[in-house]
Amino acid sequence: MTGAVAAAATAGAVIPASTAAQSPEYDPSETVNLGEVGLSDGDQIDPYLSEYFRSGVEVRVPAGTYRWGGGGLGAARRNAGLIGERDGAVVLETSSGRYRDTIRAAGGELRIGNLTVHGAVRRSRIRVETDASGRILIGNWHFPDGSQTNDRSRAFYAPRAHAGEIEFRGCYVHGFSDNGIYASSPGFNDARGGRIVVDRCFAHNNNIAGIRVGSDNSVVRNCTVMNDARSPRAPTGRNQRGIWVRTGGDGVRIENCEVIHLYEGAGIPINFGRHGRNGSGTIEDVRVYNNTGAVAINAPRAWSGENVHVEGDGNLRVPSGFDTCGNGCDHSFSQNHGRSDVLAWHR
Repeated sequence: MTGAVAAAATAGAVIPASTAAQSPEYDPSETVNLGEVGLSDGDQIDPYLSEYFRSGVEVRVPAGTYRWGGGGLGAARRNAGLIGERDGAVVLETSSGRYRDTIRAAGGELRIGNLTVHGAVRRSRIRVETDASGRILIGNWHFPDGSQTNDRSRAFYAPRAHAGEIEFRGCYVHGFSDNGIYASSPGFNDARGGRIVVDRCFAHNNNIAGIRVGSDNSVVRNCTVMNDARSPRAPTGRNQRGIWVRTGGDGVRIENCEVIHLYEGAGIPINFGRHGRNGSGTIEDVRVYNNTGAVAINAPRAWSGENVHVEGDGNLRVPSGFDTCGNGCDHSFSQNHGRSDVLAWHR
C-alpha cells in the first residue's frame, strides 16, 4: 500500500521555532531556551517544564533525547508555547512508563509540538481542554510506541468540559489500547461541547478507534487511519475502528481522508456510535480501502457523502444515498499528506 504511506501525516514544520506573529491570540512576552538554562541531552526534563512552561512564555527545547516522567505541562494557561527545535529532533523517553498530565487553556492560545515520545506505556493520556475562549494547537507531537496490552491508554483525550477549540495537526499515534486521538467526549455536553480539528494526522493500529470525534462543527481532514495489524487490547476487548463519530454533534465533517483496513480483525472503517447517529455532517473526498468483512461506512441518514471512493477485497457497503465515484474520484488530498517514508522515520 505505497499510496497509503504517501498519504500519511505531514512531516514539515507545522510548529516553527517561533510562532508569535501568526496569531493575535498567541503573543508570549518571554522566550526561554531550555538549553540556555541548563538542560542537556539525557537529562530529566520534567523539572525544567514545571519551572518554565508558564503563561506568557514560549519554551524552546533544543534537539536531543530527554527522560520524561510524564509531567510538567499543567502550569501554562494562556499565550504560551512548548516548541521542539524541529520536527523529529526532540525525543522524550518515558522514564516512569506513563504520562498523565493536563493541558488547559483559559483564554488565549497554547501551542505545543515538535516532540516525539518513546516507550510503550500503561494508564496514560495527555488530557487537553480549553474554556470557551481558549484554543490549543498541538502539532507534530508523535507517539510511535503506543501502550502495552490489556490497558486503557490513549495519546490524547479531550474531556466533556472542553468548550473552545483544539487542533491536532500533523501528529502520529500508533499502537494504543484505548483510542489514538480520543476527542468525542465534548459532544456529550448539553451545548454539544467544544470544537475539535484533526488535520494531517496519521493514526495507525489503535484499538477502539484511531480518531474519535463528535462535538458540533468538528472536522477530521487530510488524515490517514490505517489498521494493518492487531492492536493492543483494552480490558473490554478489541475493536479497531478507523474514524468513529461517537457523539451526536451537528455540522461534523470528514474530508480529504483515507481509511485503510487490511487486518481482518479490524472494525468498521468509518463508524457511528449510538449517540453519534443523532447528529449530522458530511463525508467528502474520502477513500476507504477495506479488506475486512465489516461494512465500509455505516453513516446515519442525516449525513451526506460526496465523492466517496470505496475499494478492496472486503465489504464495500456504504449508505445508499452516498455519491460514490469509483475509479473516477479526484483524490487531490493524496498530494497534501507529505512524506512517503513517514512510517520509517517514526520508528
